[in-house]
This record gives sequence, C-alpha cells and structure tokens, in this order.
Amino acid sequence: MGKIRDLKNMRFGNLTVIERSGSDKSGNALWLCQCKCGNTKVIPATSLISERTKSCGCLDKELRKSKQSITIGDRFGSLVVLEKSHIEGRKQMWKCQCDCGNMTFVSTGNLKNGATESCGCSYVKSRSKNLGKAREKINESLVEGTDLTKISSDKLPKSNTSGIKGVVWDKSRQKWIAQITFKGKNINLGRYDDIKEASKARAEAENKYFKPILEKYKGEK
Repeated sequence: MGKIRDLKNMRFGNLTVIERSGSDKSGNALWLCQCKCGNTKVIPATSLISERTKSCGCLDKELRKSKQSITIGDRFGSLVVLEKSHIEGRKQMWKCQCDCGNMTFVSTGNLKNGATESCGCSYVKSRSKNLGKAREKINESLVEGTDLTKISSDKLPKSNTSGIKGVVWDKSRQKWIAQITFKGKNINLGRYDDIKEASKARAEAENKYFKPILEKYKGEK
C-alpha cells in the first residue's frame, strides 16, 4: 500500500478535515471532517480528493429542497399558488388560481417543470385560434359554399377502390353506390349492380351540380 496522503486541515467544499479516522475494509483512509453547517462526518479520502463529497449531506438536502420548494404566492405561467392542498398518489397538490379566474389543483412537479401553466384555458384559446385560422383559410377558397378547386379536380381519395370519383362498393349489399358532395351536403345518387351505371349517375350529377358553377366562375380563383 502506498503512502497515505495527509489531508488534515485541508478544505473540500464545505468540509474541513479534522483528523484521521482509520481505514475502511478495503484499506482506504477515512477522515473525520467538520462541515460548514456544524455537523461532523467520517468520509473516505477518495471521495474528498475527487470532490464527490463536498458536505455532510446538507448541500444535497438544500438542493432537493430548492427544487421542490413552493411558496404561497409563487407564479407559474398564468397560475398563482394559493395554498398547499392534498396528496394525490405520492404527489403534493397545490391549489392555484389562473389569470382567467378559474381554480385548479396542480402537482409540485408539474408546476416546477412548466408542464402546467394554466387551468387549461390557454390550450382552449390556442386551439380555438388555430381552428379559426383554419376556417378562414377554408372560407377564402369557397365560392357560394363550394371549393371550385376541389370539385374540378380528378384526384381520387386514398380510400377509393373503384377508380371513379364518387363511386364506392357497398360490400354488405353487394352494390355500387354513386354519390356527390355539393355545398357541404352529401347527395346519394343510388345503388347499382353495374359500375358503369353508377359512373353514369355520377357524371350526370356533375353536369347538374358542378358544371353551372364552374362555368359561372371560369377563370377565377
């Protein structure tokens, strides 16, 4: 075994080495240390030199406390903590008031990590705003309640297996269904044994519903 380094009176973080305190089972030197908080503790030389240990444990406790500590009146996003509430599972819950006026109960963890910053109203507002924008975008492309680009397109939906727009196979009745959607309404054009008849019904419906409005707004977006 090599020569043991003398650590007496040396300082490591909040610890000051007082004296040697024997060795552990592996022969590692142990030292009695005085912590800044007043406590004493025997610590292996390797832990001191490597700075893995900088206190009697009080620093870790303070760190954990600072991470978990919540004070009445603290603000987290739109929430203000009113009082400590119940335990839910193993989680401490806090009664909070949202800026919108609603009351809600939130766990320590969700407040600290920012997972919950309102009673839910911010999500509702955001969702409503996004839906409003989507509706505006759709309305901009509508003419007399109809999307001209959509009705003039020959693109088939991925679910279509007939190869003909507006014609689908009804497995339960073993029939071809012809249908057309115009101004937000789905119009049933009948069921047919022959796909050609269903295709013909769809074509006639396009002439009846789509053709007039397409010709009316021809050349316009």
